[in-house]
Amino acid sequence: MGIHQALIGGYSSSPVNWEVSNLVAWTPDNNNSYLVPSSNFAANDLIVFAFGDDTDTPGLTSSSITTTELVRGENNSIGVAIYYGVISDPPSNLSFEIDDNNTDYGVVMRFRRSGSTSSYNLSVEATNTTSNTPSHNNTSIAFDEDDLALLLAFLDDDFTTMGAPTGSTKISESSTSKGAVGAAYKQIDIDGNYSWGSWTTTDTDDTVAYVIKIQEV
Repeated sequence: MGIHQALIGGYSSSPVNWEVSNLVAWTPDNNNSYLVPSSNFAANDLIVFAFGDDTDTPGLTSSSITTTELVRGENNSIGVAIYYGVISDPPSNLSFEIDDNNTDYGVVMRFRRSGSTSSYNLSVEATNTTSNTPSHNNTSIAFDEDDLALLLAFLDDDFTTMGAPTGSTKISESSTSKGAVGAAYKQIDIDGNYSWGSWTTTDTDDTVAYVIKIQEV
């Protein structure tokens, strides 16, 4: 299903720009320790970590930046961990270690907002579970101009490609025989209510999907 947009008012000033990129698409075949040079960052870049596991609760064992835990636990038979942190001013190297004993797959992403400061607020606005294909269930969520919507979807037990929902742009995916995670985003240029439907996958199983609102504060 497509995105549904209800506008509040009819005027929008020139929006800020969000630059979004994937840093790591991780599986146990890769190293669990990473060092990303400071040349990859600007001051106040936002870093988001999203990990999944078939049977355990995944996560980080260490990080050179202070991280905030947004989601961590089991949902619909899937272990999920989502963290975020901010690159220092001036930028320094980013090093982190993934708990590879309890993590089957994951992605690490960078978000850069033009004119940004060092403070962001991330909130989980919607969570939806299914027993087939990941979906955000077209839940209507109010966003303000210059927000960013981050869509994360997890699928249990199966290797699959992850096609982003209509009305969003895919960032990355990571998949093993134990499951998969996909990440996508939507830059919000006009105040309004937005919603997203299903991801496109090559396999089906239990799933959980999140809509996360990112705001500068």
